[in-house]
Amino acid sequence: MKVPGYDWWVECLEALADGGAPPTCPERDVIFPGRYWIRWKKTGEVVGLAVDPVPDRPGFRILINKGIRFDLTTQEQVEDWCEKTFAWACENPVSQEEYLAWWRTGTWPPEVSEREADKNRRKRERIAAQRRPRK
Repeated sequence: MKVPGYDWWVECLEALADGGAPPTCPERDVIFPGRYWIRWKKTGEVVGLAVDPVPDRPGFRILINKGIRFDLTTQEQVEDWCEKTFAWACENPVSQEEYLAWWRTGTWPPEVSEREADKNRRKRERIAAQRRPRK
């Protein structure tokens, strides 16, 4: 199981601080420890996602929305989770301070929702640019 460094995470935060888009995951099926946000399918709420190495064996410990906790300890589990969840979540990193603010209060700092709105706007612009004009 590959465990990358924090270089990608640092690049994400620097890009977000400069108003840019975070880089996409450089490799498929590679989990990057850090803090992220995801939109909860059940309620549409934006919740926190913590990814940390498992301390006593290879793998990753995942915590979603303060209550769902599980470990990924096999390559198959990592690949499955990457394809279903992390491939999307890795584009939404947050700093440790933003994550802790959400953890303590249940609401995200304004910067997080501003980044989400900006990301959605850029996505709509990309889609509009790819559409062919109607004749």
